[in-house]
Amino acid sequence: MKRPILIIGLVVLVIGLVLVLMPSGMFNSLMEMTGLTIKTYNTTSLIETKVITVPRSNYNISFITSKDMVVVGNYTVVTEGKVSVFCFDKEGYNLWSHNKPVTPLFYTKPSENNSFSHKTSKHDTYYLVLVSSSGADSKVIISVDLVEEKTSPSMIGLVIGPGLIALGSIIVLSRISPDIIEPRIQKRKKQQEEVRRIIRVAMSLGIPVQGKTLEQIRKDIREYLEKKEIIR
Repeated sequence: MKRPILIIGLVVLVIGLVLVLMPSGMFNSLMEMTGLTIKTYNTTSLIETKVITVPRSNYNISFITSKDMVVVGNYTVVTEGKVSVFCFDKEGYNLWSHNKPVTPLFYTKPSENNSFSHKTSKHDTYYLVLVSSSGADSKVIISVDLVEEKTSPSMIGLVIGPGLIALGSIIVLSRISPDIIEPRIQKRKKQQEEVRRIIRVAMSLGIPVQGKTLEQIRKDIREYLEKKEIIR
């Protein structure tokens, strides 16, 4: 029964070591696959809530951002008419500004109020283009934020590796220790029994044992027996 339990302990220990020594990127991906992650969000304001004027042509907002950032915004038209929002990367904006066919990354239908969000796919310059459908200037209340979503291992995920190492170590040691300690205990018991036997022999012969080492007692016993033999 000891061997299967020992193998289980070794497997648990190895898994724990693999998790602890695994590169952080690979570990984070594994935790995400298993759902042992938490998400945090850092928000940067591109446009705080304010009133802007969207002219009859358009109103442009440009910003540089990295991959996997989320552009979030909402707007409300406070004058007559409706407004649409188109989003382009740098290449798309250049095509659009030269009246060439291009598909925006996203767009909103003409409306009096709307919201939008888009996750960037690369590090680039992005453009939000507000277009008024009324043919006149439009007053618009708008806010736009840039949200960075970070995924990191949860507390449970972080303690799995060390926990498995501890558990595996306990199992392995509980199986190995008896094989190492028990023989030593048995040996010590035999040594102690031998000491008691020698002391009993010495005391039965009337040989003092107080303050003497075991070797001295053995020597006294040998000398006593040799003396007795000579007398005979």
